[in-house]
Amino acid sequence: MANDPKTTAPKIDLSNEKPLFQWKANEFAEYSKNSSWYLLVIVVAIAIAAVFWWLKNWTAIGVVAAAAIALIAQAKTKPKSVSVQLFREGIVVNNKVYPYDSLKSFWIISGDHPVFRLEQTGFLRPHINVPIAEEDPAQIQLFLAKFLPENEKKGEDIADIIQRWTRF
Repeated sequence: MANDPKTTAPKIDLSNEKPLFQWKANEFAEYSKNSSWYLLVIVVAIAIAAVFWWLKNWTAIGVVAAAAIALIAQAKTKPKSVSVQLFREGIVVNNKVYPYDSLKSFWIISGDHPVFRLEQTGFLRPHINVPIAEEDPAQIQLFLAKFLPENEKKGEDIADIIQRWTRF
């Protein structure tokens, strides 16, 4: 089973190639959160917990409390640096190689913090979110379009919109 070509990722050797694009970027946009942001999270959590108290749903109160604690803890997390290299054979993100034949499509999400997303082949494979940083999104788009189809119908999903709206 380990040698089954359907389950093993294709290997490519990029050691002799020079990347055509190369940059470093933060893995996600960092927004400053003042005490009002934290207070709002606590007030919303208390309001939701109060509704569950009234409904006598004790488990839901615990879930709301745990979610609020997790949200506050996650809000203090600083983004890590991501290194990105684009080659003719594939894409390398933090030393992980993604050959183009293991990818289905891509799309660009522009805005204050532009990214491109890669859709992987295979069932239930997560999208790969790659920050563009200071690179020109139009140039990245032209380059990727040579190797992958662009899915122009896709863009921000609801999680992106909520994340941007809440400045999370």
